[in-house]
Amino acid sequence: MSKRQDILNAAEAAFERKGFHAVPVDQIISGAGVSPRTLYAHFPSKEALAVAVLEERHRRYLDKMEEALDAADPLAALFGYLEAWLRGSRSPGCLFLRALGEFGEVAVSPSVNSYKTELRALVARLVARQGGGEAEADEIFLLVEGATALAPNLGPERAVAAARRAAERLLNGKPPGETV
Repeated sequence: MSKRQDILNAAEAAFERKGFHAVPVDQIISGAGVSPRTLYAHFPSKEALAVAVLEERHRRYLDKMEEALDAADPLAALFGYLEAWLRGSRSPGCLFLRALGEFGEVAVSPSVNSYKTELRALVARLVARQGGGEAEADEIFLLVEGATALAPNLGPERAVAAARRAAERLLNGKPPGETV
């Protein structure tokens, strides 16, 4: 593994646990086993490091979510992966929205917007495979985002199960409360 990747891994783990601003750069340096000079050679600022962490996470997450599109039941695969991701997270919830809250729009909003736009497009492709349109894609994207946001409060299993049931009802034309 490269020193750059070591830094990204250490930073992501620390940012997930404590947030972006609460993590001192020295902790990332120590966690990555690099010198300050090495860290700053790869990332000129903590803000640049945060953006790189978000971009790395963006690609890793969406690459795995893409696999849901090839599954026999893409909706089940989408929510199954979402639940597994949230259960495996050091701090469930949306790291992108936490970054936006801590850094503000100028620093990280291009990374956050790019990620959210690509995730929405992936959901739209999945919904189209199941006969849904743009309105259903927006609603299911909202359910994915809601489950992610509420995972710290409800727990990943409960949040994702509720979102999945709502998505299934939506795609099957069932009213709320009626089981699929």
